[in-house]
Amino acid sequence: MRKALGEPEALQVYEERMRIAKKLADQDPDNLKLQRDIAVSHERIGDVLKDQDHLTEALQAYEERMRIATKLADRDPDNTEWQRDLSVSYNKIGDVLVKDKDKDRIRISCPTPLKPTKRAGTSRRNSSTGTRTIPNGSETSPLATTRSAMY
Repeated sequence: MRKALGEPEALQVYEERMRIAKKLADQDPDNLKLQRDIAVSHERIGDVLKDQDHLTEALQAYEERMRIATKLADRDPDNTEWQRDLSVSYNKIGDVLVKDKDKDRIRISCPTPLKPTKRAGTSRRNSSTGTRTIPNGSETSPLATTRSAMY
């Protein structure tokens, strides 16, 4: 969307999307999908701000995304979507810090390390085939695992 509209227009669209998501979330505070919509809006706003070299504002947007993602991940540790969102938050913050090269801000902004979820580490890797056996007995190939992590 940013390329089609241009960054200033895209920023306005993302901000409007967030206003709508917040309004809906206020009406239905237990709806976790709406909370995630707000987090995604923060991410998109942060992306535009980072591209415009407004790094302090981008970092604030990404940190807000992480706050929401952490709350969702803590609420449902077995939900892989919430866990992935948390991982993306760390990446986005890291991208800004690398671009900024401000060592003091890196020390202040770096959150605590990710804690593994109940599912993390429970799969067993078969070194001869490169597949992983999940506790439910299914197997995944390395390519399928990588591909699913990308989407």
